[in-house]
Amino acid sequence: MKVAILVLLALAAGCAGGGGADDAGSRVAAPPRVLDSAGVRLVVLDSAEVRRSGIATATVEAYAGRATERLAATVVAEPGAVVTVTAPVDGRVRAADAGWPAFGAAVDSGVALATVGDARPVTAPVAGTVLGVPARPGLVVAAGSPLLVIGDPSRVLVQVPWGDAAPAPDAITVVAGGARVRAARLGLAPEADSASGWPVHSYRPARPHALRAGMRILVEAPVGAALAGVRLPAGAVVQWEGLTWAWVERAPGRYERVAVTGATPVGEAVVATGGPAPGARVVVRGAQLLLSEEFRGRVTVGEEVGD
Repeated sequence: MKVAILVLLALAAGCAGGGGADDAGSRVAAPPRVLDSAGVRLVVLDSAEVRRSGIATATVEAYAGRATERLAATVVAEPGAVVTVTAPVDGRVRAADAGWPAFGAAVDSGVALATVGDARPVTAPVAGTVLGVPARPGLVVAAGSPLLVIGDPSRVLVQVPWGDAAPAPDAITVVAGGARVRAARLGLAPEADSASGWPVHSYRPARPHALRAGMRILVEAPVGAALAGVRLPAGAVVQWEGLTWAWVERAPGRYERVAVTGATPVGEAVVATGGPAPGARVVVRGAQLLLSEEFRGRVTVGEEVGD
C-alpha cells in the first residue's frame, strides 16, 4: 500500500514539472516586438495587434508658409446687412394685403409691408429675412418707431484686435464649429478694442459659413518668418528625453521612431524642418503606445528597470 502511494506521488510531481517546462518553452518562443535590423530599431506588431490598438497613419506633406497664432475675435453684422423699418408718421399700424411678416420670414425688396395712419404703404428697403418684429397690426405708434427688422444674417464681418508690431495679415482662417473658413481683410474698424485699446481689423469670411453676429470665435493669423519643411498632424509627435519624435511606418506593422527637429506649431499641426520625408506614412493615432512598446521590449527576464 505504501509503495502504491509513493508511485502516485512521483507521477503527480512529474506531470507538474512537465507542464511548467511547456509553459516556459511557450513564453521563450513568443516573437519579439522590437527588432534591430541594419542599425534601424523597429517596433513590430501583427495585423491583429494594429487593429486592436487602433493605430492609424497619414501621409507627410511638404509645407511652405508661415507660423500661425490663435487669436480671439468677434463676429458682427456687416454694415447695411440689417435694416430697421420705421413708422413714417404717427398712427395705427395696419398690415398689407399679404399679411404681417412673421419672425424668420423671407421678404423681397420693395414689397409692401404695412401702412401707418394715412401715410403711403411702408415697403421693404432690402431683400432678406425678418430678424425682429417690434410692432404688431393695431398698435398705435409714433413716427420713427421700429416696425420690422430685416437683414441677411450671413452678411457678417470678423473683427480681430491686432496688437502686434507687424502689419495685420491680409487673410486669416476662422475656426468655428469644427469648420475652417478663410477671411479676407477689409481694413480698420471704426473703433479700437475696448479692453486692450488695440486697433481692430475687419475681415469678410468666404461663403458658405455658419457665422452669426454676436459669436465669439478663434481665428488663426499668420505671424513670423516664412517656414519650409514638412507638415505633421499634432497627434503624430511625441516627447521623450526632451526631444520630439514621430513614428514612421516602414512596412505594414513595422514602425521606426524618427527624430523631429525645428518643430513649429501651425494651426492644428506641426511644421518641422527635419524628420520624416514628404510622402512617408506617420502614425497619427497610437504614437505614445508605440513608444511604450519599444521600451517594454528592452526589459529582459530577470532585469530590473533602472539597473
